[in-house]
Amino acid sequence: MASFPDLRPGSRSAKAESEAARRKRTPVLLAVSAALLLTAFLAVSELATLRGAKAHDASAFLTRELDPPLDHAPLVRTPARSGSSA
Repeated sequence: MASFPDLRPGSRSAKAESEAARRKRTPVLLAVSAALLLTAFLAVSELATLRGAKAHDASAFLTRELDPPLDHAPLVRTPARSGSSA
């Protein structure tokens, strides 16, 4: 083994490998963080726009499809009296 210096572990090799791993990991972490931040921003902006014109379009669609609400309809319903109880 003494005649093969390449096979002997050096004291510096562990540190060099960990620093190289950190250097490779940093850009990946930055890219993943940026992608997550962009996704969160887009999701929040899309959710915020649901209160705008899209909400009015939905109520107009429902009014058109289901007819407008009746002004004379009671808001509270009372059950009809029947002879048998279920």
